[in-house]
Amino acid sequence: QPLIEDGYLITGNVVNSGDIIIVVTGSQTEVGSSDNTVDYRLGNNVDENNYVITRVLGTLTVLEALPVLTPNLTITKTSSTDVVEVVDGVVADIVYTITVANIGTGDMTQFNIVDLLPSYLTFVSATGNYVLVDGNIIWSLEGLVSGDTITYTVTASLNDFDVEDVVNVATIVVDGEELDRDEDELEITITLGLEDEDDDDGDVVNTADSFNISFYLFTAIVSLFAIVFGYKRRED
Repeated sequence: QPLIEDGYLITGNVVNSGDIIIVVTGSQTEVGSSDNTVDYRLGNNVDENNYVITRVLGTLTVLEALPVLTPNLTITKTSSTDVVEVVDGVVADIVYTITVANIGTGDMTQFNIVDLLPSYLTFVSATGNYVLVDGNIIWSLEGLVSGDTITYTVTASLNDFDVEDVVNVATIVVDGEELDRDEDELEITITLGLEDEDDDDGDVVNTADSFNISFYLFTAIVSLFAIVFGYKRRED
C-alpha cells in the first residue's frame, strides 16, 4: 500500500538560492503498519525562523497477501455391473455413472465432460443437456464452484460379443486440452443354454451343463453302436 501523507507541510516563501532537503524513511516487512521517520535539513541561506514547518508523518502498511484460488477438477466413472453377461445372445443394458468434483479452492469456469463411447457399445440414453458427436457424448458446463460435484448417467448396450473387455472412458476437457480422465473396464461372460433349475433332490443343476453331458454321452453311444455294427457286417 502506498505511503500516506508522507513529508512536511511548509508555509512561507523560500528565499532566493535557499533550499530545504526532506528525507522520509520507513520500513515495514511484516503484515501490519508503522509510522515513517522523517527529517529535514536546511540549505545555505535559509533561516528556519522565516518558516512554519509542521511534521506530517506517513504510515507504511503491509497487507496480507490474498490466497491464490485454484480450481481442481476430478472425474470418476463407475458402471452398474462388474461383468457383462451374455445369455443366449441377450445382454442387459449397462448404466455408467460419471461424477465430476471440484476439489480445489477456486471456482472453475467453462469446461466439457466427454464420454468416449467405444464402437462396440450402442448409445441408449443419457441424463443432462448433452450432444452426440461421432458417437461421443458431450456435456458443456458454464462452471463448477469449489466443493461442488455434478453427476450424469449414460445407458449403453453391447453390440459386439467378440470383444474380450468393455472399456469406456470419460474425460474433462478445458480449452481443447484433456484435464483428467477415468475409465471403467468390464469382463464379458457368454452362456449358451437355459438357466439353472432344481433336480429331484433339490440340488441346483445347470441345464446347459446337463445338455453338454447328455450330448457327449449320446455321441459316445452312437459311435460305439457304429463300431459294433460295422464289425458284425464284416463277419457276415
